[in-house]
Amino acid sequence: MATTDACPAALRDQVLIPAANSDRVFFLGPAGDDDLVDLINVETNQLAYLRSNPSLDDWQRSFRSWPTPIAGWRTWYHRVAAQKFGTWDEQGIAHCIGLSVMGSAKHEAPLAALVYFWNNAINCFLFGHGPMAPSLLGVHMLTALNVHKESNPFLEKVTTHHRLEVGTQSSGWKSYILKYCKSEGPVDHQEHTAFLNIWLDMSFFSGSSLEPSSNYQYLAERLADGVKLPMGRYLLGTTFNMLHLASSRLRDGQPVGRLGGPWWFLQLWIHTFTALASDVNPLTISCPDLDTPEALQEIWPSVTFSDLP
Repeated sequence: MATTDACPAALRDQVLIPAANSDRVFFLGPAGDDDLVDLINVETNQLAYLRSNPSLDDWQRSFRSWPTPIAGWRTWYHRVAAQKFGTWDEQGIAHCIGLSVMGSAKHEAPLAALVYFWNNAINCFLFGHGPMAPSLLGVHMLTALNVHKESNPFLEKVTTHHRLEVGTQSSGWKSYILKYCKSEGPVDHQEHTAFLNIWLDMSFFSGSSLEPSSNYQYLAERLADGVKLPMGRYLLGTTFNMLHLASSRLRDGQPVGRLGGPWWFLQLWIHTFTALASDVNPLTISCPDLDTPEALQEIWPSVTFSDLP
Protein backbone atom coordinates (compact mmCIF):
# COMPACT_ATOMS: atom_id res chain seq x y z
CA MET A 1 0.00 0.00 0.00
CA ALA A 2 2.20 2.79 -1.31
CA THR A 3 -0.34 5.66 -1.48
CA THR A 4 -3.49 6.74 0.31
CA ASP A 5 -5.40 6.19 -2.92
CA ALA A 6 -4.72 2.47 -2.51
CA CYS A 7 -6.17 2.53 1.01
CA PRO A 8 -9.93 1.89 1.22
CA ALA A 9 -11.81 4.86 2.64
CA ALA A 10 -13.18 2.71 5.48
CA LEU A 11 -9.66 2.02 6.74
CA ARG A 12 -8.08 5.45 6.46
CA ASP A 13 -9.10 6.60 9.96
CA GLN A 14 -7.90 3.45 11.74
CA VAL A 15 -4.85 3.48 13.99
CA LEU A 16 -3.47 0.37 12.28
CA ILE A 17 -3.99 -0.05 8.54
CA PRO A 18 -3.28 -3.55 7.17
CA ALA A 19 -0.93 -3.86 4.23
CA ALA A 20 -2.50 -5.00 0.98
CA ASN A 21 0.03 -7.79 0.39
CA SER A 22 0.37 -9.19 3.92
CA ASP A 23 -1.99 -9.90 6.79
CA ARG A 24 0.86 -9.55 9.32
CA VAL A 25 2.11 -6.11 8.29
CA PHE A 26 0.39 -2.90 9.35
CA PHE A 27 0.94 0.78 8.66
CA LEU A 28 0.51 3.32 11.42
CA GLY A 29 -2.63 5.36 10.71
CA PRO A 30 -4.65 7.40 10.21
CA ALA A 31 -3.67 7.78 6.56
CA GLY A 32 -2.78 11.31 5.57
CA ASP A 33 -2.23 13.16 2.36
CA ASP A 34 0.53 11.93 0.06
CA ASP A 35 1.50 15.53 -0.65
CA LEU A 36 3.73 16.58 2.27
CA VAL A 37 4.22 20.19 1.19
CA ASP A 38 1.64 21.56 3.64
CA LEU A 39 3.09 19.50 6.50
CA ILE A 40 6.62 20.68 5.75
CA ASN A 41 5.48 24.30 5.56
CA VAL A 42 3.78 24.04 8.96
CA GLU A 43 6.72 22.28 10.58
CA THR A 44 9.19 24.79 9.14
CA ASN A 45 7.61 27.43 11.36
CA GLN A 46 8.48 25.28 14.39
CA LEU A 47 12.23 25.38 13.75
CA ALA A 48 14.44 26.80 16.49
CA TYR A 49 15.84 29.13 13.84
CA LEU A 50 12.45 30.88 13.66
CA ARG A 51 11.32 30.38 17.27
CA SER A 52 14.44 31.63 19.06
CA ASN A 53 17.16 34.23 18.86
CA PRO A 54 20.34 32.37 17.85
CA SER A 55 23.19 33.15 20.21
CA LEU A 56 26.55 31.54 20.86
CA ASP A 57 25.92 32.03 24.58
CA ASP A 58 23.39 29.20 24.39
CA TRP A 59 26.20 26.82 23.40
CA GLN A 60 28.71 27.36 26.19
CA ARG A 61 30.26 24.05 27.32
CA SER A 62 27.92 22.14 24.98
CA PHE A 63 30.72 20.38 23.12
CA ARG A 64 32.92 19.46 26.09
CA SER A 65 32.16 15.78 25.54
CA TRP A 66 33.87 15.84 22.13
CA PRO A 67 36.29 12.87 21.97
CA THR A 68 39.87 14.07 22.43
CA PRO A 69 43.04 11.97 22.75
CA ILE A 70 43.78 10.61 26.21
CA ALA A 71 47.27 9.63 27.29
CA GLY A 72 47.65 5.85 26.96
CA TRP A 73 44.63 5.31 24.70
CA ARG A 74 46.67 4.56 21.57
CA THR A 75 48.88 2.10 23.47
CA TRP A 76 45.87 0.30 24.89
CA TYR A 77 44.19 0.22 21.50
CA HIS A 78 47.21 -1.41 19.83
CA ARG A 79 47.46 -4.00 22.62
CA VAL A 80 43.78 -5.02 22.52
CA ALA A 81 43.47 -4.79 18.73
CA ALA A 82 46.38 -7.18 18.29
CA GLN A 83 44.26 -9.90 19.92
CA LYS A 84 40.66 -8.84 19.33
CA PHE A 85 40.60 -7.13 15.93
CA GLY A 86 39.20 -10.22 14.21
CA THR A 87 36.27 -10.33 16.64
CA TRP A 88 35.67 -6.59 16.21
CA ASP A 89 35.69 -6.99 12.44
CA GLU A 90 33.04 -9.72 12.61
CA GLN A 91 30.94 -7.51 14.90
CA GLY A 92 31.33 -4.51 12.59
CA ILE A 93 32.94 -2.21 15.18
CA ALA A 94 36.60 -2.41 14.13
CA HIS A 95 36.51 0.62 11.83
CA CYS A 96 34.64 2.76 14.33
CA ILE A 97 37.05 1.92 17.15
CA GLY A 98 39.87 2.92 14.82
CA LEU A 99 38.21 6.31 14.30
CA SER A 100 38.50 6.94 18.03
CA VAL A 101 42.26 6.58 17.77
CA MET A 102 42.53 9.06 14.90
CA GLY A 103 40.26 11.66 16.44
CA SER A 104 39.02 14.75 14.62
CA ALA A 105 39.06 18.51 15.12
CA LYS A 106 35.65 19.88 16.05
CA HIS A 107 33.91 22.75 14.27
CA GLU A 108 31.50 24.12 16.85
CA ALA A 109 29.91 26.98 14.90
CA PRO A 110 28.62 24.85 11.97
CA LEU A 111 27.31 22.20 14.37
CA ALA A 112 25.46 24.79 16.43
CA ALA A 113 23.99 26.39 13.30
CA LEU A 114 22.85 22.99 12.06
CA VAL A 115 20.68 22.30 15.12
CA TYR A 116 18.56 25.40 14.49
CA PHE A 117 17.18 23.68 11.38
CA TRP A 118 16.28 20.37 13.05
CA ASN A 119 12.59 19.50 13.25
CA ASN A 120 11.54 17.17 16.07
CA ALA A 121 8.19 16.20 14.52
CA ILE A 122 9.57 14.62 11.35
CA ASN A 123 13.16 13.98 12.55
CA CYS A 124 15.01 15.80 9.83
CA PHE A 125 16.72 19.06 8.94
CA LEU A 126 14.55 21.42 6.91
CA PHE A 127 16.93 23.22 4.57
CA GLY A 128 16.14 25.50 1.68
CA HIS A 129 16.48 22.63 -0.80
CA GLY A 130 14.24 20.31 1.23
CA PRO A 131 14.31 17.79 4.12
CA MET A 132 17.54 15.99 4.92
CA ALA A 133 18.54 13.62 7.74
CA PRO A 134 21.12 10.97 8.67
CA SER A 135 20.01 7.44 7.80
CA LEU A 136 21.04 3.90 8.63
CA LEU A 137 22.64 3.66 5.20
CA GLY A 138 24.69 6.77 5.94
CA VAL A 139 25.74 5.38 9.32
CA HIS A 140 26.92 2.14 7.74
CA MET A 141 28.72 3.93 4.93
CA LEU A 142 30.62 6.26 7.28
CA THR A 143 31.35 3.89 10.18
CA ALA A 144 30.86 0.34 8.83
CA LEU A 145 28.71 -0.38 11.90
CA ASN A 146 26.13 -3.15 11.89
CA VAL A 147 22.69 -1.75 11.07
CA HIS A 148 20.97 -4.97 9.99
CA LYS A 149 20.64 -7.06 13.12
CA GLU A 150 17.45 -6.48 15.08
CA SER A 151 17.95 -6.03 18.79
CA ASN A 152 16.21 -4.29 21.65
CA PRO A 153 18.82 -2.44 23.78
CA PHE A 154 16.65 -2.90 26.86
CA LEU A 155 16.80 -6.68 26.42
CA GLU A 156 20.59 -6.42 26.22
CA LYS A 157 20.68 -4.51 29.50
CA VAL A 158 21.49 -7.42 31.76
CA THR A 159 23.34 -7.53 35.06
CA THR A 160 27.04 -6.82 34.56
CA HIS A 161 29.66 -9.27 35.79
CA HIS A 162 32.71 -7.05 36.28
CA ARG A 163 33.09 -4.37 38.91
CA LEU A 164 34.89 -1.44 37.31
CA GLU A 165 36.07 1.60 39.21
CA VAL A 166 34.01 4.38 37.68
CA GLY A 167 32.32 7.58 38.79
CA THR A 168 33.44 8.75 42.22
CA GLN A 169 35.71 5.70 42.50
CA SER A 170 37.76 6.87 39.52
CA SER A 171 40.13 9.82 39.14
CA GLY A 172 39.43 10.30 35.43
CA TRP A 173 40.12 8.64 32.11
CA LYS A 174 43.90 8.59 32.54
CA SER A 175 43.82 6.72 35.86
CA TYR A 176 41.17 4.36 34.44
CA ILE A 177 43.51 3.44 31.56
CA LEU A 178 46.46 2.99 33.90
CA LYS A 179 44.44 0.63 36.09
CA TYR A 180 42.93 -1.65 33.46
CA CYS A 181 45.50 -1.59 30.64
CA LYS A 182 47.88 -4.47 31.22
CA SER A 183 51.44 -4.31 29.96
CA GLU A 184 51.66 -7.90 28.72
CA GLY A 185 49.88 -11.23 28.54
CA PRO A 186 46.52 -12.13 27.00
CA VAL A 187 43.62 -9.67 27.02
CA ASP A 188 41.10 -11.26 29.37
CA HIS A 189 37.37 -10.60 29.45
CA GLN A 190 37.61 -7.93 32.13
CA GLU A 191 40.27 -5.94 30.32
CA HIS A 192 38.37 -6.23 27.05
CA THR A 193 35.19 -5.05 28.77
CA ALA A 194 37.03 -2.13 30.40
CA PHE A 195 38.48 -1.13 27.01
CA LEU A 196 35.13 -1.27 25.22
CA ASN A 197 33.47 0.57 28.10
CA ILE A 198 35.79 3.57 27.75
CA TRP A 199 35.38 3.51 23.97
CA LEU A 200 31.58 3.55 24.24
CA ASP A 201 31.46 6.18 26.96
CA MET A 202 34.22 8.54 25.81
CA SER A 203 34.27 8.18 22.02
CA PHE A 204 31.15 6.46 20.69
CA PHE A 205 28.24 7.86 22.70
CA SER A 206 30.38 10.68 24.18
CA GLY A 207 28.56 10.82 27.50
CA SER A 208 28.10 14.11 29.32
CA SER A 209 29.70 12.87 32.55
CA LEU A 210 33.23 13.51 31.19
CA GLU A 211 34.53 10.70 33.37
CA PRO A 212 34.44 6.89 33.40
CA SER A 213 30.95 5.56 34.09
CA SER A 214 29.04 2.29 33.93
CA ASN A 215 26.28 3.69 31.70
CA TYR A 216 27.30 1.48 28.78
CA GLN A 217 29.06 -1.36 30.59
CA TYR A 218 26.23 -3.79 29.79
CA LEU A 219 26.84 -3.18 26.08
CA ALA A 220 30.60 -3.44 26.59
CA GLU A 221 30.24 -6.86 28.20
CA ARG A 222 27.95 -8.11 25.44
CA LEU A 223 30.46 -6.97 22.83
CA ALA A 224 33.30 -8.56 24.82
CA ASP A 225 31.28 -11.81 24.71
CA GLY A 226 31.45 -11.61 20.92
CA VAL A 227 27.75 -10.79 20.49
CA LYS A 228 26.87 -8.93 17.29
CA LEU A 229 24.83 -5.85 18.14
CA PRO A 230 23.27 -3.27 15.78
CA MET A 231 25.55 -0.51 17.01
CA GLY A 232 24.70 1.58 13.96
CA ARG A 233 21.06 1.71 15.04
CA TYR A 234 22.08 2.72 18.55
CA LEU A 235 24.33 5.48 17.16
CA LEU A 236 21.60 6.89 14.92
CA GLY A 237 19.01 6.76 17.70
CA THR A 238 21.37 8.55 20.10
CA THR A 239 22.08 11.19 17.45
CA PHE A 240 18.36 11.82 16.93
CA ASN A 241 17.80 12.06 20.69
CA MET A 242 20.70 14.53 21.02
CA LEU A 243 19.25 16.71 18.26
CA HIS A 244 15.77 16.51 19.79
CA LEU A 245 16.98 17.67 23.20
CA ALA A 246 19.18 20.45 21.80
CA SER A 247 16.52 21.88 19.48
CA SER A 248 13.81 21.63 22.16
CA ARG A 249 15.90 23.63 24.60
CA LEU A 250 16.62 26.29 21.99
CA ARG A 251 12.93 26.60 21.08
CA ASP A 252 12.08 27.03 24.76
CA GLY A 253 14.64 29.82 25.09
CA GLN A 254 17.00 27.70 27.20
CA PRO A 255 20.74 27.16 26.71
CA VAL A 256 21.75 23.78 25.31
CA GLY A 257 24.11 23.19 28.23
CA ARG A 258 26.45 20.23 28.63
CA LEU A 259 24.31 17.84 26.68
CA GLY A 260 26.79 15.22 25.50
CA GLY A 261 26.18 12.93 22.56
CA PRO A 262 27.82 11.86 19.28
CA TRP A 263 28.46 15.32 17.84
CA TRP A 264 31.47 13.78 16.11
CA PHE A 265 29.17 11.65 13.94
CA LEU A 266 26.93 14.59 13.06
CA GLN A 267 29.98 16.54 11.91
CA LEU A 268 31.27 13.58 9.89
CA TRP A 269 27.87 13.21 8.26
CA ILE A 270 27.38 16.88 7.39
CA HIS A 271 30.91 17.19 5.99
CA THR A 272 30.30 14.18 3.77
CA PHE A 273 26.85 15.02 2.45
CA THR A 274 27.33 18.77 2.09
CA ALA A 275 30.88 18.72 0.77
CA LEU A 276 30.18 21.24 -1.99
CA ALA A 277 28.37 23.71 0.25
CA SER A 278 30.92 23.45 3.06
CA ASP A 279 33.90 23.53 0.70
CA VAL A 280 35.20 20.33 2.30
CA ASN A 281 36.11 17.35 0.14
CA PRO A 282 35.87 14.23 2.34
CA LEU A 283 37.80 12.23 -0.26
CA THR A 284 40.90 14.38 0.10
CA ILE A 285 40.89 14.99 3.84
CA SER A 286 44.02 13.48 5.35
CA CYS A 287 43.94 11.75 8.70
CA PRO A 288 45.61 13.73 11.50
CA ASP A 289 49.21 12.89 12.29
CA LEU A 290 49.26 11.09 15.65
CA ASP A 291 52.95 10.26 15.75
CA THR A 292 54.21 13.32 17.64
CA PRO A 293 52.84 15.42 20.51
CA GLU A 294 53.60 18.52 18.43
CA ALA A 295 51.27 17.41 15.64
CA LEU A 296 48.50 16.60 18.11
CA GLN A 297 48.98 19.94 19.87
CA GLU A 298 48.35 21.73 16.59
CA ILE A 299 45.02 19.92 16.15
CA TRP A 300 43.87 20.15 19.78
CA PRO A 301 45.53 23.26 21.25
CA SER A 302 43.54 23.02 24.50
CA VAL A 303 44.90 19.55 25.40
CA THR A 304 48.32 18.83 26.91
CA PHE A 305 50.18 15.97 25.25
CA SER A 306 53.50 16.14 27.04
CA ASP A 307 52.83 12.81 28.78
CA LEU A 308 51.51 11.05 25.66
CA PRO A 309 53.21 7.61 25.38
